[in-house]
Amino acid sequence: MMTFACTAEQILKTGTTVFTLSIGQTDSGISIYIIKDLDKGMSVTNNAENVIHEFTTHIGSIPDGSVVVYRDTNGVYDELLVADGCFSNFKLLNANSADEAVYKAIE
Repeated sequence: MMTFACTAEQILKTGTTVFTLSIGQTDSGISIYIIKDLDKGMSVTNNAENVIHEFTTHIGSIPDGSVVVYRDTNGVYDELLVADGCFSNFKLLNANSADEAVYKAIE
């Protein structure tokens, strides 16, 4: 069974979008990024490109093969697909928790 641990959440802001970011790694070495929309200003869903840009500016590049999941303003977790350090698309996971989202994203 896969396990992972994340750092404490950091609060970040880009434009009017406010979100938290936790960073972790699975026991098999996959980098995990968990974003939670704080429902202040523009949503992460509607500002995904700038959210990814802001946190890569803050923490550095996202390694290829990493998993970036986010909780939207409705509390549902989905995946933000990232290519060459930039947001490229959404992947619907429809997960109820960060753990469930990470497991679904890695499958």
